Amino acid sequence: MNDETHGSERYGHNRAANEAHRYWSAGQPPALPKLGLERLLQELISRSNEIIDTEQQLHRLLDAVVAVASDLSLPDTLRRITELAADLAEAKYAALGLLGPDGRDLIDFITVGIPTHARQQIGDPPRGKGILGVLIDLPVPLRLDNLADHPASAGFPSNHPPMHSFLGVPLRVRGEVFGNLYLTEKRDGGTFTERDEQLIVALAAAAGIAIENSRLFDVTRRREAWLTAAGDVTKSLLAGAEIEETMRLVVERASTVAGGGASFLLLNDADGGLSVRAAYGENTAETLGTTYRLSDQRLSERRAFLAAGFVTGPGISERYSGPAVMVPLVVGENVIGVLSIARAQHEEPYSEADMRMVESFAGHAALAVQFSRQAADRQRLAVLEDRDRIARDLHDLVIQRIFAVGLGLQSIGMSIDQPATAGKLSGLIDDLDTTIHAIRTSIFSLQQQEEESAGLRSEALNVVSEATGALGFEPVLTFRGPVDTLVPAEVCGDLLAVLREALSNAARHARASHVEVRLSVDAGQVTLEIEDDGTGLATDAKPGTGSTTMRTRAERHGGTCAYASREDGTSGTVVIWQVPLN
Repeated sequence: MNDETHGSERYGHNRAANEAHRYWSAGQPPALPKLGLERLLQELISRSNEIIDTEQQLHRLLDAVVAVASDLSLPDTLRRITELAADLAEAKYAALGLLGPDGRDLIDFITVGIPTHARQQIGDPPRGKGILGVLIDLPVPLRLDNLADHPASAGFPSNHPPMHSFLGVPLRVRGEVFGNLYLTEKRDGGTFTERDEQLIVALAAAAGIAIENSRLFDVTRRREAWLTAAGDVTKSLLAGAEIEETMRLVVERASTVAGGGASFLLLNDADGGLSVRAAYGENTAETLGTTYRLSDQRLSERRAFLAAGFVTGPGISERYSGPAVMVPLVVGENVIGVLSIARAQHEEPYSEADMRMVESFAGHAALAVQFSRQAADRQRLAVLEDRDRIARDLHDLVIQRIFAVGLGLQSIGMSIDQPATAGKLSGLIDDLDTTIHAIRTSIFSLQQQEEESAGLRSEALNVVSEATGALGFEPVLTFRGPVDTLVPAEVCGDLLAVLREALSNAARHARASHVEVRLSVDAGQVTLEIEDDGTGLATDAKPGTGSTTMRTRAERHGGTCAYASREDGTSGTVVIWQVPLN
């Protein structure tokens, strides 16, 4: 081109413009082809509709972002995201698959568009194979016109609705893939467009922020629940709760806040093992007292860890062999036990955040348990000291004074000439002697340590104490001789059974108001006498089952069992059970 050509073009353009201006000035528009005008109008209308549709979609996207951010519950947020994605892309079916900790398998699958009964007919949800696995392996948007045409397509299970068009978009939270959005079957029968993809990608970006907020809210809420549980334990401790009550509260709060399952509190025992001292959950009562030996090095190193299951044992090997949290109870430099929270098989595993929360709670629980144990030890020591003081006072003051009174009465009785008065005085002296024996029995029971193995004296005291409620009063129990050292164990069992049967007869049949039990070892035999002031023996009464059993228990050791009336002639019965000692 040259300047002459440009000049001619300018001349032509100006001429056309002048001509058009002359027509418009005269009120006569230029004649345009009718077909070109219609095409221009159609294009203008189409562009206007596209602008309107785009604006509507943007409004819907904005509403979707606001709706996603309006709920802090993670399950509700995930379902809302799935529903909004289906609505934005006008998809018939939508699903959100959550990735597990390994980033490979889908641990949850939320669906929209498929009725509940249809999902049940389909069977187990997918685990991330086929087309779903492609999006897991390469987390970028994937849009397909027909699922069956993709090489990774593996078909559908039976009872699954037909699906053709597909749109998949990853969900990212803090740069990590949290899950994937899957959309299928455009409602108008067409395929998903690039605009649909852009909308879902934008929704996924907003959803990632909403999911992170929901997760943070969930962590905060659970942390608050654990702090509340720790506060309940501390409050119970400050209220003076017993050690058993404190441990029960620890396992109950731990199991409740952890979201089901069962919890176990194990404390160190004298043999170097761990025994279950408290348990909470279904069918966990039979584990109480069970001893385990946990050799995991992480416990000795005072480190919490996630386990595949709680230690096996009666009733829990199957029910609570799923995911578990094992947390050592540390006080100072010492590990006093273990707190374990376990779930059933195939349940969701605990996370690292769960473990840290349990670990924090276990620190409060360990201090509470240790404090309760020390408080119980101090209380037990105070009781033992008080009992020891009472025993010393009884021995050094009361018995000596009673013995001195008895000696004085004996000396006075020797100078009395009246037989009746001397007899009464002798009876009073015998009563003082009986009182001294009763006091010595009480001194022995006060001085016996709770941890000591129970001897015949202690067992007889327990049987008499048990019968107090049925009788309505406490029987008098006296001992003579070395009953704890010379009576064999096999004889002790029968003797205690006879004592229990005789006291039961006195309570049920004799209507006695006073019972005296005398247990003595002398002249190579053990003698048990139970004397009551009840109705006495009936002359025509036949031996009952109890009487026959008492006699049989004596005869198996070469002894005898007899019944007699009281020596003073008053109503009542004396049971005399004697067995020789070899």
